[in-house]
Amino acid sequence: MLAIPILSFVASFLLWPAVLIKLYHWYWRRRLGLQVDYAECDGFHFCYMHRGKPGSRPSMLMLHGFSAHKDMWLGVLKFVESMQLNKKPFHLVGTSMGGNVAGVYAARYPKDLSSLTLICPAGLKYPEDSTFVKRLRDIEKTKDVHSIPLIPTTPEEMEEMLKLCSFVRFKIPQQVLDVSGASVLADALPGCQVDLLDNCGHSVVMERPRKAAQLIMDFIIRQQNSGSSSTKKLS
Repeated sequence: MLAIPILSFVASFLLWPAVLIKLYHWYWRRRLGLQVDYAECDGFHFCYMHRGKPGSRPSMLMLHGFSAHKDMWLGVLKFVESMQLNKKPFHLVGTSMGGNVAGVYAARYPKDLSSLTLICPAGLKYPEDSTFVKRLRDIEKTKDVHSIPLIPTTPEEMEEMLKLCSFVRFKIPQQVLDVSGASVLADALPGCQVDLLDNCGHSVVMERPRKAAQLIMDFIIRQQNSGSSSTKKLS
């Protein structure tokens, strides 16, 4: 009796993997009570997920990473204004490139925020280059764009890269951004809180979602309980 459902699942996975991924995301959105909406502002088209409505407590805006450009923070500002998030201070969380965007936004509009959390943020001047960055610098010097690491250019390279997925999780991500960036923020912002996770790569939110959520919420709760609304907090 189980053979048909199992075969159907395997066939769907092999023939229509994108459909299964969409169903997976749809399920968890419904399970978590999230809704997908769209917003238009000055020619910008935003797609975002949200839950609940603004209340007495600050809202939280979470920015994902990569697939961005240097002026992305302008779009974030438009989004914040169109959603009226800046009517009162809100919590801003950014990871990777989203951390870069969040950091620039916080520097430009500090009064909009009640706290800032940066997770493996890009855009810092790291004391030490990671292996990934060193490779990119070497490629920049040689102008050999076909050997950019982690970016396959042919089906054969993609096939070889997929073979690594069983063990690449903690090896490659750790080399994307060097951990020395944490000391840069700690020195520049003495009042900030720094947390380092062992055996975790660059995609902290995906690799350690519960721990990441716990650290973020503990930080926000401590900040709210401090009762000092005039002091900006960063983790």
